[in-house]
Amino acid sequence: MESNSNPESELKSLIFQIYSLSVGLNPDSYLDPDWDSISKMIPLITQTISLVSSMDFDSQPGSRLMSLTNQAIYVFNSMDFDSQPDSLRKLIALFSHKLSLVNSTEFISEQDTNSQPDLEFFVLLIRELCSPTPEPPELISLISQIIDEVVCWKPQPELVRDLEPEPEPEPEPEPEINLGLKIISLITQLISQPISLSIKTSLIPQIISMVSKIDLDAQPETEMMSLTTQAVSLFNSMDLGSQPDPLRKLISLISGEISHVKSVSVLKREQDPELRHSAGSLLRVPRGLYRNCHPEIDTGTKLLKQDSNSGTYSNIEHLEMDLNIEHLEMDSNSDTYVYIKLSELDSDLDIEFDLEADPDLFFRYFKRVSLDSYLISLVGETLSLEPQPELISLIYQIFSLVVSMYSEWKRLIFLYPQVQVKLKKGKFQVIDEEVSWSSNGKWKCLPFNWEKIWISEEGVSHIRCQTCNGENHGEYEKAPVVIKHTLHPKHSLQLVLLNGDTTRECYCCDKDLEEVFYYCSACDYAMNIACIKRTRVLSLDQPKWHEHTLAQFPRKTSLTCNVCALTHSSCPFYMCPPCDFVVHQKCISLPRVIRISRHFHRIHFTPSFDQEVRCCGVCRRKIDNDYGGYSCNKDGCWYAAHSKCATQSNVWDGKELEGEPEEDIKKIEPFVTVRDGIIRHFSHDHHHLKLDENIDRDYNENKLCQACITPIYFGNFYSCMQCDFILHEECAKLSRKIHHPVHPHLLTLVGRSDLVMDATKSCSICSWRCTTGFFYECSERECRFKVHVQCATISEPLVHASHMDPLFLTSKPGEERRCCVCKELGHCSTNETFNCIECDFALCFKCATLPQKVRYKHDKHMLTLSYGEETSTMTYWCEVCEKKINPKERFYMCDEYCCVTLHIECMLGVDLYMKSGSFWLYCSSKVSVLPNNHHMSRPICSFCKKRCPHNIVFQCLGLISCSTSCIRVKDSKKMTM
Repeated sequence: MESNSNPESELKSLIFQIYSLSVGLNPDSYLDPDWDSISKMIPLITQTISLVSSMDFDSQPGSRLMSLTNQAIYVFNSMDFDSQPDSLRKLIALFSHKLSLVNSTEFISEQDTNSQPDLEFFVLLIRELCSPTPEPPELISLISQIIDEVVCWKPQPELVRDLEPEPEPEPEPEPEINLGLKIISLITQLISQPISLSIKTSLIPQIISMVSKIDLDAQPETEMMSLTTQAVSLFNSMDLGSQPDPLRKLISLISGEISHVKSVSVLKREQDPELRHSAGSLLRVPRGLYRNCHPEIDTGTKLLKQDSNSGTYSNIEHLEMDLNIEHLEMDSNSDTYVYIKLSELDSDLDIEFDLEADPDLFFRYFKRVSLDSYLISLVGETLSLEPQPELISLIYQIFSLVVSMYSEWKRLIFLYPQVQVKLKKGKFQVIDEEVSWSSNGKWKCLPFNWEKIWISEEGVSHIRCQTCNGENHGEYEKAPVVIKHTLHPKHSLQLVLLNGDTTRECYCCDKDLEEVFYYCSACDYAMNIACIKRTRVLSLDQPKWHEHTLAQFPRKTSLTCNVCALTHSSCPFYMCPPCDFVVHQKCISLPRVIRISRHFHRIHFTPSFDQEVRCCGVCRRKIDNDYGGYSCNKDGCWYAAHSKCATQSNVWDGKELEGEPEEDIKKIEPFVTVRDGIIRHFSHDHHHLKLDENIDRDYNENKLCQACITPIYFGNFYSCMQCDFILHEECAKLSRKIHHPVHPHLLTLVGRSDLVMDATKSCSICSWRCTTGFFYECSERECRFKVHVQCATISEPLVHASHMDPLFLTSKPGEERRCCVCKELGHCSTNETFNCIECDFALCFKCATLPQKVRYKHDKHMLTLSYGEETSTMTYWCEVCEKKINPKERFYMCDEYCCVTLHIECMLGVDLYMKSGSFWLYCSSKVSVLPNNHHMSRPICSFCKKRCPHNIVFQCLGLISCSTSCIRVKDSKKMTM
């Protein structure tokens, strides 16, 4: 909107747009929302809030809309947030976060507004707020009145630029030839790669629908139309009952007999589910067989029955299930159908089941797969029929013709490697296993099984068919299996296939080797196909590195590079013989001035160092002063780093800063001091916090710091003067922006824990989930890096009780080290560990951030984390679970004479940094975190069937789980049944 336009008109326009898009939200429906509309709504709401907050109401006309808006602002400003409904408080927090992004960046990035977890969270909150309540919050009531006021207003077109235009008259029917082109386009998409399962299953009905609309008699006589006419004629004259079973079911499924059922709204459960099994192998289920249903987001289950004669499906009023009958069930979370079939049951049994007590019972006696998967499985069975039905043969001819018509598939070179190699300890080894392929199965040789290895500048695609390895594609050009190359004239290079997931860099470029490449086994020399095609550069001028012309050295040998000080021979190098100057081809592109996450200042490349003894600030190894590296130019700063260490992807952001002005990163204080001992913190700015310095206070395990989500074991803390919000003194002082040693970008502190709702958002370093508390997240687009405050504030050198020597962050990108304490490997995306430079000891962040001292509610002393002794013969018992403690492993113990010992899990729980009262999303379902320490009898986990022993439990779809592991395993179990 223009800044000089009328504010009231702008406000009306924005609200009208939001209202127009809200149809896709369907707050009273539990069908899938229109995500596209919702993704547009969120930034519009943010703009509306921004506009209202900037309005001068004294200068506005005294209209009813302005009066209501002014009242809403007054209510909002005087609101006690902590006393508001949970959904309203979290919704306000969500848009406060969105608004802060607008104010700081002048735009809302796609990553922020189009995040699926954010959209799902928004829908969930809106549905909760729209649910009927005796007394809705005053703010919501005012907003409803504002919307009602605007709905009757007709917006001016110039103010509503993003609104959909008025519906136009239906266009004239397109020429039939266009439908033919659309069919070709849809078939091209269907047989292309990559394509998701859901897209494939949506394209098949579209193609059939298009074919049914074509007037075949009016089409020009082409081979495509001739084959299509034959297929339609054959289908119309087909006796469906005489067809093979897979084909009959497939035709039934995709010909529209269920499409009308998908539009039927699914009703909520009105009665408790019951399932009874009686003699005669029949299951009698009353109308509305529902699995355990969450009243807020679950819609229950609908069943469809397949007629054994016609193969068609119908909705079921009263269901009697035969064990051999197939059915479709509507999934209650996604509003899609799933295929189910009863498992084998003993017909002599007479058992009564109660789904209320055992909600998983239904799924034990049914095999369920998604409808998409069921359709694709039927397609696979149909295409495997022998002899092949005539209809399927005609369809294959049509598909083959479409392949030949598509221009991208005319310029192909097929790769058919005859040898496989596997990377072991940095070197490739030829394995005896032959490259597997099959000349049978022509359907699998369509483009959806082609793998693009490389596309040349001329648009020629180098393809490998994963089915036949090129044997069934004789009409296309084939790449040579053995070649000679000028960079490796001594031996021939053979086309090979990579076996396994691990690879290494190509000899000629910085990129990883593709799945198919050329290789010399005698020299362990490997090149990508793209590099084979490039023209060799025999000489080059690089004045920033050397004053003379550099010539390429043709042999693969080991010479020390003057720039990186390494002697590896993994890439070509250039040299100036008179000057004894050598530089790797990869080192030519190294930057001159950079900033890395391990140092506060910029560092500059230097061709050599003075004779002072220096150690690299990244790998902590000695630097050879005769070769190049990076050093800090600031007076009194001796920081230095190896060239390769300083340009690792986990410390450098890839930006060359030579000639760029110094960054001016403004320091933003986390709080404002109101008066001595009283602050206003940015994360809780509607109330003041008071410093508590009482050292004799009673310990309360339920009193958690809202930043690190750990109890106040000792030390000072800030507590809210009006609610129960508290922060450790150290947590209150956390910097708003930091650089972390293992990430190259600037991180920003997010202090509104209400916003973190996606269970997939784990800490990038320790793997504990980021669902509550403060965390630091990367401010760069498309970067998903985020860390708990515990992981963000730990620093090197780390002096830790688990090891005698200091530990450093020396891991290289992609390197994995097994933690010497927990014995686990690869916790998370970064796999960073603290390492000893004197031995092979490694410590993961998960173990490094475990609290060394804790308080137990039944002991007045501090408990210390003991790392056990290999030679210990002592016997210890856990105070909580009363089971034995292994004295050779870690456990908490009292340093005094109390002899109190506890397992780590019994003391801290198995899911750290979560608090009761919060909730998050898992697979689009709401997971509530509930307290588990206020009951005489603790609940039984729905998955592991054990009592939930920890301070918190999780509730999802009405089911109780003792840990996030049980939620994940339970979900996995259902998906595979």
